[in-house]
Amino acid sequence: MLSPWDEAASGKLKRVLGAEAGERMRQKVMEKMGLTSLKSANELFAFAELLGQEGGFAGALGGLLGVHATLRGATGQSARPPTPPLLTAVTPEAARDATVHEGRPEPGEEPSRRGRTSP
Repeated sequence: MLSPWDEAASGKLKRVLGAEAGERMRQKVMEKMGLTSLKSANELFAFAELLGQEGGFAGALGGLLGVHATLRGATGQSARPPTPPLLTAVTPEAARDATVHEGRPEPGEEPSRRGRTSP
């Protein structure tokens, strides 16, 4: 007997892709996950993300199942690695190297005539 999470994934796949193709796609994604059954909203969310990578109708269905899982309590925490912090410490050298000078010379550099129209 399928869990409610399996039924959601399987039912939608079979309705959109057909019974055989839907079941093959479900098995393919489950193999990638290393699972035989979906037991939580987070697992359905992870399933949906992998399904989304398939593209086409299966990919669109992955998006739909992701919303379904989220509405039923999925947090997505088990489905993807933690997001790195937006701000990180930067050394003064790295900041200088990454600065855009908009055509202005660095201190101590000769001005370039590149892009100028007057002599």
